This record gives sequence, structure tokens and C-alpha cells, in this order.
Amino acid sequence: MNRVELHEDLKRELEEVPDVIPSLFKRVILLREKGVSLSPPYAKRMDVPQGTHSLMNLRFNAARGVWRVPYCLVNSGADRYFLLLAIGDKQGIEAGSNESRRFYEDLVHRSQQRLDTTPVTVVWP
Repeated sequence: MNRVELHEDLKRELEEVPDVIPSLFKRVILLREKGVSLSPPYAKRMDVPQGTHSLMNLRFNAARGVWRVPYCLVNSGADRYFLLLAIGDKQGIEAGSNESRRFYEDLVHRSQQRLDTTPVTVVWP
């Protein structure tokens, strides 16, 4: 079974949206079971700028929202685990719109900043 951890900043973000935690937990269970083979509709690769860490995102609906949680597989010393980085609600944002582009850019930016300040090496995706 795969290990999944939450970045400290994500834990703080979840305090603001406690209603989504049960649905996120269901996706975490799937990630633990399926690992790198978890695929749509539960997870999808994110478009990231060249030269930054590759990311996947967990996808789920909860609390009248459409939630995305970027993650990657990391090494930290001898440990290897999935690290969940941030959360965002894209409810009401039209796919392919400028607002959608900004939503994902913000999620990627926050995730990259968190990876840059965490002593881990991204090994997947």
C-alpha cells in the first residue's frame, strides 16, 4: 500500500473547507491503493511550465464544489510517498476559459512554491 502525506500548507487550507475532507479522504484511499496507475476521472496530469516539477491532480466533487488537489511522488531520504500540495475549487469556472487557465496557474504556482521549500526530490510523474 502506498503512503500519502499532506503538505503542512494544505493542512491549513483544509481547515477552511472541512466539508471536503471526507471526499478527499476517499480519493486518498484510491491513491494509496492504485498508486501511479490512478487515472481519470480520479486523477489527471496537470499542464505545468517547462522546467518545473510535474504534477498530477486528484479530482472530486464535494460540498457543492469541483475540487482539485495537485500531488506528486517524492523521495525524502529513504522514504518514498505521495505528497498532496494544495487545494482549489473550480466550481463555476468554464473549461478552457481564461478564468480556468488562471485557476490552474494559481494551483501550479502554489504547489511549485511548496515543493521548492520542502526537502524532497520529485520522482513522479
